[in-house]
Formats: sequence, structure tokens, C-alpha cells
Amino acid sequence: MRAFFAIALPEPQRRALGELRDALRTEGIRAAWVRDENFHVTLRFLGDCDTARLEAMATQVRGALAEQRVFALHLAGTGAFPNPRKAAVLWAGLTDASHAELVAVQAATEAAARSAGLAAEPKAFHGHVTLGRIRQPSKDDRLARVLADHADFDGGEFAVTTISLLRSELTSGGAVYSSLDEIPLLVP
Repeated sequence: MRAFFAIALPEPQRRALGELRDALRTEGIRAAWVRDENFHVTLRFLGDCDTARLEAMATQVRGALAEQRVFALHLAGTGAFPNPRKAAVLWAGLTDASHAELVAVQAATEAAARSAGLAAEPKAFHGHVTLGRIRQPSKDDRLARVLADHADFDGGEFAVTTISLLRSELTSGGAVYSSLDEIPLLVP
């Protein structure tokens, strides 16, 4: 089954992201837009894995994060991968006080994936929430201007209390995510 490690978002952040997505949509940006219930921070995409492999990875992440305390993230800013001129993914950004907690959590999921025999993630981790995927990049600077107009997006701060192992089922109506495991972080 297709699966990934992620940070789920609270309702206020999903609502703020939905409003941002809708604002970008009304600007005429053509994309496959993410539904509110699917907003999340991907830590490590795992692809197709059997149940035993997923359980082993979840156990390893649970052990690696046994001392990880709850931490805060802040949704702020907008951007595009690889850049607004050749955009494939539109995103909202994330910040934390030191960035250390987010990096540590992502590193634990990467280590678990590598231990399970998955290839190393080829791209450097950049914490974000995907808003939409561009099918045909624009050849002008309109997207860059629209993103600049929304650069001051502030989705607020939220506490990261668990790391989720999610299943992704592809349907004709888009991806449907369901929880396979929840790894709690220590409450300070």
C-alpha cells in the first residue's frame, strides 16, 4: 500500500490554507488543487510498502522520537517548486523557532525508510504544505506576481503533537488518506 509519514494539521490551519488556495484559484492559477482534508506536511514519502515493512518503520520512528517533545510550527509565506517561473508545486511555508525539531523529526523518518531498504530521498527536505500541482507551467511572470501578492500569508502557529503514518489511496476523485499509525510526542 502507498504510505507516507506526515504531520497532520489542525482545523484552523487547514481552513487558512483553504482560503489561501481559493484566493490563488480566483487569480486564475490553473492547478490540481489539494482539498482541505488533505493538507499536511509530508516528512517522508514511502511509496508502495507491505504491512510488515510499514510496521517496522513506525516502530523505528517511535523509538527515535521517544524523547522528542511537542514543538510549534508556524504556517507563513508562499512559494513554488522548483521556482515560480517553472512551477510544478505551489506551497505554503513553515517555520519553527530553531528549525531543529522539524529537521530531527524528518531525519527520523528518513532513517527508518533507509533502514527498511528504501532509497535515500534525492531532494533536500524543505518543510511545506502543498496547495496545488501545476500541470502546465506558465511562460510569463503572472504566477510569480500572484505568489508575491500572497507572500505575507500567515496561517498561524500550531503544536505538533504526533507524527502520522498515513495510507494514500488514489481514486478518480483524488487521493484519500487514512491513518495507519500515530506516534505521539512528549508533552512538556
